[in-house]
Amino acid sequence: MLRSGQGTQTITVLWGSAGTGRTVSVYPSNSCAAFNGSPTTITREVHGTPSVTITGGSEFCSGGSLSLVASVTSGVSNGGSSLANGVFTYSWPAPGSGTLQTYSATSAGTYSVTVTEGGSGCTSTDNQVVTINSLPSAPTSGGNQTACVGGTIPNLSVTTSSGVTADWYTVSSGGTIASGGTGVLSFATGQTAAGSYTYYAQARNSSTGCVSSTRTAVFIVTG
Repeated sequence: MLRSGQGTQTITVLWGSAGTGRTVSVYPSNSCAAFNGSPTTITREVHGTPSVTITGGSEFCSGGSLSLVASVTSGVSNGGSSLANGVFTYSWPAPGSGTLQTYSATSAGTYSVTVTEGGSGCTSTDNQVVTINSLPSAPTSGGNQTACVGGTIPNLSVTTSSGVTADWYTVSSGGTIASGGTGVLSFATGQTAAGSYTYYAQARNSSTGCVSSTRTAVFIVTG
């Protein structure tokens, strides 16, 4: 669509869409006729403005990191007509300092990325506020337990702060949660044979999912 310049040597055109082969025809004219002579066709490639959104989340647990991704959702490359043909560069200024599509955030703050389409120089910017969630303290043991074989086997228990639960393991670090030990402060071990059994309770914030850096050992002896 012609925006301005009709009847002059300079015109401004509003292109309807991005792509190659976009044309405008210019007809010479004089005072006697609206169109006088053959038109001159001017062909231009129209570049789309990239649109970027930072994905990957907005928070992580203390001591960890968050992978932020600059997701480009539109834009046309030089010589192309689709996003797949785009050649984009990325800039993550402070607190970031990266030039890749993905950036690993390790501190709190507002992260910004600017995407530049290589053929046109058209840019787009997005921002993401990142926060760090604190880790809960390790649970407090409710005490070790003893039991007689064939008798009632008491649960192992711990206490935590408000909004924090506990997961139970058979190892002091790593491993998988013991059967029946997900999100409980009172844990039924299921042990009936004579022996000494140690379990480890790890605190977990029910809202953020952040876990304590250490586990609390609680054991039961049956005999």
